Amino acid sequence: DDAEGLAALVGQIKKGRISLRTEPKQGVLHAPFGKLSFGEEKLQTNLRALMLAVVAAKPENAPKGKYLLKAHLSSTMGPGVPVDVATLDPSSPRFFRDG
Repeated sequence: DDAEGLAALVGQIKKGRISLRTEPKQGVLHAPFGKLSFGEEKLQTNLRALMLAVVAAKPENAPKGKYLLKAHLSSTMGPGVPVDVATLDPSSPRFFRDG
C-alpha cells in the first residue's frame, strides 16, 4: 500500500540508497524512479511514492506557496518532456488523475 511504499522510500533516501541530485540555487531535483523494464504500472507507483516523499521532505523553512512549479520527465540521456505539475503534486486534487 502507499503508506508502506512511502515509508520504505523515505527510509532508503535517508540511508542513501536512492541517489537524489539537487541543484539548490535553481531549485532543481534529479531523481531516478525506475527503468524501462519496470513496466507502466510499476513506474507510476514509483513516481507516486517519489512525489509523496519529496513533499514529505519539504523543509520547514521553505517559502510558503507552491512547492512544485515545473516538472519534466526524461530517460537518462533523452529530452525532457513537460508534465502538468497538478498531476504530480500530492496537495492537488488532480494528483495522479488524468486530465
